Amino acid sequence: MRRRLMFASAIATLTVAAPSALADRQISEEISTPVATATAGSGGVADNIVITANGRVALTAPATAVTLNSDNDVTIEGEIEIVSDEDGGIGVHVEGGNTGDLVISGSITVESESEPQDNGEDDDAGYSDLDGPSAIGGNRIGVLVDGAGAFVGDIYMDNTGSIIVRGNDSAGIRVLTGVEGEIRLEGPVSILGDRSVGIDIQDTLTGDFAISGNVAARGEHSSAIVLAGDVGGAFYLNSTVSTTGYRFGSYTNNEEFLATLDEDDVFQANTTILIQSSIDGGILFDAPTGENRLTRTTTVSQRGEAPAVQILASDGNITIGEVVQPAVPDDDTTEDEDESVEETPLGYSWVNRGAVTATSDLNDKSSTGILIGGSDDGNGSVFTAELLHGFLNSGTISSTSYSDTVASTAVALHLEDGAILPILTNDGAISSTSHNTVDATAFGSAYAIVIEDGAVMEELVNSGQIVAAGNNGGSGYAIIDRSGTLRSIENSGRILASHIARPDYYDADGNLIEPDDNPDYRTVALDVSNNTTGVEYRQYWQPVPDDGDDSTTEPTFLDTSIFMIGDVLFGSGDDTLTVEAGRINGAISFGDGNDALLVDGAAVYEEILRLIEDGVVDPMTDEEIWAALPRITSAITDSDGNLSIAIDFATLELVESGDLEISDARFGDGSILMLQVDAENNDVRRVVGSGDITFEAGSRLSVSLSNLIGGGGSFELVRAGTLTIEEDLATLNDSPSPFLYNTRLERDPDDDNVILLTLERKDADTLGMNANQAAAYASAFESWGGNDALGAAIAALTSEESFFAAYDQLLPEYAASAIQFALASNDSAVGALANRLEAVRRSPEETGGLWVQEFGYFADRAGSSFGPGYRGQGIGVAVGFDRPAGPFYAVGVNFVGSASEVSEVDGVDDPMSAITGQLGAYAGSRMSGVNFDLYAAAGFDSFEHNRRVLIGQFEATPSAEWTGYHVTGSARVSRDFEFGGRYYVRPALSVDYLRLFEEGYTETGGGIGVDLSVSDRESTSFTGSAVLTMGALYENSSRWWSPVVRLGYRSEFSNDILETEARFADYDDTFILRSQQLPGSGLLFGFGVSAGSGYSTFSLDYDADVRDDFIRHTARLVMRMVF
Repeated sequence: MRRRLMFASAIATLTVAAPSALADRQISEEISTPVATATAGSGGVADNIVITANGRVALTAPATAVTLNSDNDVTIEGEIEIVSDEDGGIGVHVEGGNTGDLVISGSITVESESEPQDNGEDDDAGYSDLDGPSAIGGNRIGVLVDGAGAFVGDIYMDNTGSIIVRGNDSAGIRVLTGVEGEIRLEGPVSILGDRSVGIDIQDTLTGDFAISGNVAARGEHSSAIVLAGDVGGAFYLNSTVSTTGYRFGSYTNNEEFLATLDEDDVFQANTTILIQSSIDGGILFDAPTGENRLTRTTTVSQRGEAPAVQILASDGNITIGEVVQPAVPDDDTTEDEDESVEETPLGYSWVNRGAVTATSDLNDKSSTGILIGGSDDGNGSVFTAELLHGFLNSGTISSTSYSDTVASTAVALHLEDGAILPILTNDGAISSTSHNTVDATAFGSAYAIVIEDGAVMEELVNSGQIVAAGNNGGSGYAIIDRSGTLRSIENSGRILASHIARPDYYDADGNLIEPDDNPDYRTVALDVSNNTTGVEYRQYWQPVPDDGDDSTTEPTFLDTSIFMIGDVLFGSGDDTLTVEAGRINGAISFGDGNDALLVDGAAVYEEILRLIEDGVVDPMTDEEIWAALPRITSAITDSDGNLSIAIDFATLELVESGDLEISDARFGDGSILMLQVDAENNDVRRVVGSGDITFEAGSRLSVSLSNLIGGGGSFELVRAGTLTIEEDLATLNDSPSPFLYNTRLERDPDDDNVILLTLERKDADTLGMNANQAAAYASAFESWGGNDALGAAIAALTSEESFFAAYDQLLPEYAASAIQFALASNDSAVGALANRLEAVRRSPEETGGLWVQEFGYFADRAGSSFGPGYRGQGIGVAVGFDRPAGPFYAVGVNFVGSASEVSEVDGVDDPMSAITGQLGAYAGSRMSGVNFDLYAAAGFDSFEHNRRVLIGQFEATPSAEWTGYHVTGSARVSRDFEFGGRYYVRPALSVDYLRLFEEGYTETGGGIGVDLSVSDRESTSFTGSAVLTMGALYENSSRWWSPVVRLGYRSEFSNDILETEARFADYDDTFILRSQQLPGSGLLFGFGVSAGSGYSTFSLDYDADVRDDFIRHTARLVMRMVF
């Protein structure tokens, strides 16, 4: 691309113009009459026209403001404005056959005086929008170039210039005759009007067409850029270009709003950028790179059904040549360094570094990102649009559509009949998304790349991502070749065709709707089934070159994600699928022909070992290494049984039932052949070879399960013409297999070329279950059969760790955590009461009062082989009021409220929450130096538990709420022994009783095999404690304070094991889980400080109950006020 440097252009312009500079016709104030170069000079002779920064040509009736009709220049630094509701008006008219330059540094505005109005028909609905045509009047043009001959010169607008046109059937810039020069626009062009175009080039351009200013078009059948004349230079774009006909902002499915949209609110625009001509210098949609010093990324967008970019051979064959990266001048702000970059051929006809986006933004409308093709040539064929050097996408190409009652499509890159690309290289992102409303009656489809019959694209190289997503019931198609010309695909990136099932939703009446998914959805990653000559697909890892910067680390293989997910369809040629890295998930269909499946992870394996040896990555387990090696999970078929398979250092998992008929297979060192047992059909994916099947040393044969298969079964896995196993069957079977089943391989006693499999479900002892896990096993297994997704997730588990991590999530809470946290709350309340009564005893005056105490607690119990551990915390407040009465120095009532959260140490559940309210009565007395404290209370408890079950890809969130009540009582006797005037020790004995009743509950939201029904349960704690308190009392006539330290011992008189009776909802078989018995005794430790006067008391205390694998902390803050 030949790109002029600004300073060079300026110097050249000044040099040429200097001799006649004084003769220019300068307009430095506002005029209201048109001017023309042919008569601009003194005495009516030809001259240059310069509208200075203070100059202005303002017309109030349709006319041409400035005409270039002689060999002169027009420079606009000020304004041209034509404002009239009448049709017509041209800002600058350049007549062909003349030589000169048009330079725009100011503004050109051609518009109507009035604007479309809102007629108010939607006011009652609370919405407002404009009505009628997109603009008032029409046939307006900002810059027009036409005439009998070509215009010789450049059209240049710098970034301070602008062109604004408001009118139907109008244009910002319209070129109707040839231009021998370049068109370079760095300022914005805006067009508003139906059937209007921002920049319309209809004839030849010998130089570059370079757009660095934003171009926006809005209106029915409007376009931002139309390039219909051949270009001798390049089409360079580095700006934002947008088109829409809509009068609303963005997509919505709000039915009330959609009902207010009239026909004029949903006008469909034409293509944002339409190319109908040859471009010798190629196309570059640019963005910042390490060398070009750009600061913004090109964006081309379309809101509507038309493509964002279209290359259309409409009147003859067109070709796009090789694009060149423009030269970059030296940065003159730096010294002693040359940052200049020479222009560089990029090797492609079109390079997109920017973002091309299309979205329909309306239900039941399709969208297309890029469309390339030809029109009917009138002779039974089509004109061709050929990108001679192919297409490189380093940016993004995306398309989004929405469906409700019509199955709309989203196509990112669409090659129609007549399109010719030798190669498409993608190191960016090509994506399409089909959204469907929750109550859709028709389902759309997303296509990332489509090659229609009659188009030609021979090679695809992908190191980026190609994604087609069908959401809410839609289908996804990543690469579809209907032409049969695509013969080579290389993938070192990501190819994905995905589907998201229809979600549950609430209708207008608030009813939960659970719709069935679309039964006809498809996810196709690669469809080359129309090819008859053979296709080669290669998936590999490509090392990242060293960038030469020692401060950065290049990504390793382990940092990359390489895959193809979705079905793969081959044709009738000799096809080869080679996988050297990453994974493939999806059905693979080989057609006729001599086909080959080659999976070789040796290079990746060696690279991983090198990374470990060099210390680049931490050491990895064998399982981690195998997980990083290539893997194919597929329901492979071959139409003629002529498929050859070779696997090394990789895993091939064959899923679904039926026979895979092949010619031969070789499983080399490091390979795993995994055959899936189809539980629904009680059948296995069997490999049947007409020739040799060889398992070399180091290979493994395993099975996977599509779901649970009851008690087990026997299956034939492999049948060969000649079966060779270089190691014994036990070694061959030494690989991960379903943990829930014992697996055994053997040769068929009647045919040595057949391998048989026996599966037998393990019992609880063989699985290594503890008593509680074993108690629920039979019920759990039965319930898993009623939930296909859960059963499949359980069947897929291959290790003890993963199985029990999953299994324990399905059991109810049975560790007696509820009573332990009720005890923690009660201990805090009793401790608060003890502090209160001591404060009253210490008070100089025997007065009662109101007191408030805040407290917090934390408990942690370790898990064991008998059950899970738990930990949690809580906060609460105790409020009481007391008065002296008879022999009691305090008699009162109190209220305690607390909130707790309890979580299992392992697992992914949300915490169980408990809220407690308790009302009690208490009394304190002192007789013969002995203190007596009595307390009794009853309370209400509310529990909520939101469990989370996460097993592989399976996830469920059951929840339940239930209530309970408790009663509690406490008695304490103590005596103070004083010495030294202020020091004392206080031995104390106490008994505490708590009984908690929880009502039964049934979970919802988790589904079969997850939701639990738990029966009523009771738990009791009866403890005795002996505590020695050592403290000091500092006091005077009005106030006192006292620090203390406590040390004691607690023993459980009654420490019953809590039994939890439960069943899986919708099943009758119950099971009983027993909590782990809490250690019967433990150490008590605490300290605190208290202070008071005749009017208030204060105390802060901490206590801990420490036992084997259990600890409980409580902290209390007491404040008392006397009335």
